[in-house]
Amino acid sequence: MAAMAATAALAPTRPWLPLARVLALILLPILLIGGGAAAAAGADGERPTVALVLGGGSARGFSHIGLLKALAEAGIPVDMLVGTSMGSLVAGMYAAGLSVDNLVYVATTIDMGQLFEPLAPSRGGLVDPRRLQIFIDHLTGGATFDRLTVPFYAVLTHLETGQEVVWSQGPISRGILASIAIPGTFPPVELEGEYYVDGGVASMVPVEAARRLGADVIIAVDVRGKRTQPVDPTDPLDVLNTVLDHMLGANADAQLAQADVVVFPDIPADAGLEYDRAADFIAAGYAAAQEALPQIRAALLAKDPNFPFGIKPPPPGWPDAEFAQRVSDALNAATADVPVLQLSALPAYRLGVDGAIRQLGFDLDLGHVKGQPLYGLYSLRVTDRTVVHTLGIGAGTCRGLCGAAFLRRDSAHAHWSPGLLLEGVAQHVHYAVEWEARATETGPGWQAELMYPLTSEALVRGHQLVVEVSRDPRGIYGPGRDAVRAEARIRWYLPAERRTALGFLRGATHWYFGAGLAQTWDGSSPPSPLVEAGAVLNEYVFGLHPVRLRAAVTYRGDESWSLLLALGE
Repeated sequence: MAAMAATAALAPTRPWLPLARVLALILLPILLIGGGAAAAAGADGERPTVALVLGGGSARGFSHIGLLKALAEAGIPVDMLVGTSMGSLVAGMYAAGLSVDNLVYVATTIDMGQLFEPLAPSRGGLVDPRRLQIFIDHLTGGATFDRLTVPFYAVLTHLETGQEVVWSQGPISRGILASIAIPGTFPPVELEGEYYVDGGVASMVPVEAARRLGADVIIAVDVRGKRTQPVDPTDPLDVLNTVLDHMLGANADAQLAQADVVVFPDIPADAGLEYDRAADFIAAGYAAAQEALPQIRAALLAKDPNFPFGIKPPPPGWPDAEFAQRVSDALNAATADVPVLQLSALPAYRLGVDGAIRQLGFDLDLGHVKGQPLYGLYSLRVTDRTVVHTLGIGAGTCRGLCGAAFLRRDSAHAHWSPGLLLEGVAQHVHYAVEWEARATETGPGWQAELMYPLTSEALVRGHQLVVEVSRDPRGIYGPGRDAVRAEARIRWYLPAERRTALGFLRGATHWYFGAGLAQTWDGSSPPSPLVEAGAVLNEYVFGLHPVRLRAAVTYRGDESWSLLLALGE
């Protein structure tokens, strides 16, 4: 009773209690919901920020793809990507939404040589990477730094000051191009009026940059590899590369000391040009990451004992079939400026019983008309009988269909003769049809050629069909004839292992032999057997730009023979 009296006595002195109860009933559910949301935000937003720092190493950088695969499987989130050189290329495409499977497809199925061409004149480098920029833009949908699945930063080197620059503005393709611009190989890249080169010059593994950007836990990947052979003091290229490695390595070692975890894929140091070994490097990166996973987990748990593994799924990428088409479209866009090759003749020398033929030519970029590339063309062919000049204008891409109109004359005739050429590639078949209105007084000249598959593919498949039919009174493609002649042959290529030579060439020598039939429709000649033997030297300059040299001897049953030396086809 006393207690009840005391409560009753006190009640009149607290008139706010009924209002407080009402407010509590209203606000309690809101506070509970808000508290739950705050807790959920804290579980992700307040956890340590994980940065992945991908170092430079040319082809060895494919190892980064294996590392990304292992981290995704282990549920380790990647909140930030910082890349140098090849590490920038892998990081940028992953940040733009490509999955690990997408990256593996690009690395193991694309001939990187298609994305590079020689610079003539050099203009600061020997290889032009603009096709790579187009490829990246199409593959990523024109991704920009401010619209990425994962924040990405490309590390560059300022050309004049040599200082490290962290780039995160505009299209990622431009930042990647600057980050991979190896001095001497690629030209410097202009960004907002300044010129930049490979980020590895200033920072091979940019750990400090990731720390400045706010990373709490840094996983750094060093793909410099291990030397498998001692330095050869008599080889100037080996000595130069070793000294450069020492100079760049001092900075890399200092930065790696500041990383929480360092991953070292087991790859050879001299494999920088071996882009054909992408699958091996990816596997090495995956194995190294698996070995480092306990250390990575320990570093994360040391920062946060309740670290939420698996909270951030990796980019889903595109389904296999859709991505394959996307890559095909990107390649077509990147290689849309492939010139007419039949008229702008590559250097070649042919020697036969009827004398020698020497040829040389070039093409000149004239810009674009309605989106199609336009070229000026010139070729010179010198035979024992005459000198033949060809001038033309070509349009289109020969990876689909291209054409050219030309004028031709030889030293034995005063008139210029008009002609047309159609050339292209369809379903792995290369075809070319050329027609000249008045080759000589005897009438028009023409040639048709079919090749399946392309030589680059034939070296892998091991066989190739070549069919040629022509009426060649000028003797441009062989002995001059008024009669129609046809040759068909099958070539069998022997497998060959790629090797690195002279420090900048990566390729192989494929020996081959061929057999077929030749027929001249002159009213008396029967079909004759044809036998061919030779070699194709298939090299990649800096492991990227393809250069092909063919040497072959052909014997025909009509007792004629020829020796061919040709750069290209």
